[in-house]
Amino acid sequence: MLRSPAFTLAAVSTLALAIGANTSIFAVVERVVLNPLPYPDSDRLIRSFQKLRAVDPGVDATSALSFSIGLPMREYPTRRAAVAAHHAILDRLSAIPGVTAASASTCLPLAGGCFGNGLIVEGQTPEPGMVRPFVFFRGIAGGYLEAMRIRVLRGRGIDRGDIERREPNIVANKAFADAYFPNADPIGRRVKSSTPPGSSFPAPDWLTIVGRLEYPQNRARRTDSGGPVVHADVDCRRA
Repeated sequence: MLRSPAFTLAAVSTLALAIGANTSIFAVVERVVLNPLPYPDSDRLIRSFQKLRAVDPGVDATSALSFSIGLPMREYPTRRAAVAAHHAILDRLSAIPGVTAASASTCLPLAGGCFGNGLIVEGQTPEPGMVRPFVFFRGIAGGYLEAMRIRVLRGRGIDRGDIERREPNIVANKAFADAYFPNADPIGRRVKSSTPPGSSFPAPDWLTIVGRLEYPQNRARRTDSGGPVVHADVDCRRA
């Protein structure tokens, strides 16, 4: 995960950098309102855009600025070295005047799936032929939920202490809880990534569920926008 080319850092400041968004909106207005598209009911595009903007995705990215960064493997050959580098970057971002929160994630919300797998629930024996729903993983740094204003319905989020203590804790969305723990409380339960029999990969960590999230709200299929999603700290092994 940390060796992937891009790692997204988000800093929430008091000023919104929305020049690109305003330009895009003006382009739509100019093309559709001032110069209608050459097909019937072209105004439906504007109405659809208005409805899309009214959807609550479960996050609040107001005044958020994000960028991606990659660390060369020759200079950061281990997971711990990469985590330490990301913490140092986040510390510098947090010290900038006007920044109220800074964190990092392998993927931004609603950006599509990063990676994932099926999960095994501790204490449960899957029935023969049973296929568990695919779960999308996101690696996050401490304070990510607060930076993105993702609401925690039950339990708590992941903080920097979890990562520094190397405690393999995760938070999961409602779709995950419904798929893996129907009519049950997932807080405190443990899961781990499934691996093929005889796999040469290191054994994955057992991950303890410490929180349940409201995000995401939409129901897009075949993406992490509507399916089971778990957020794990950036330093635990999942596969």
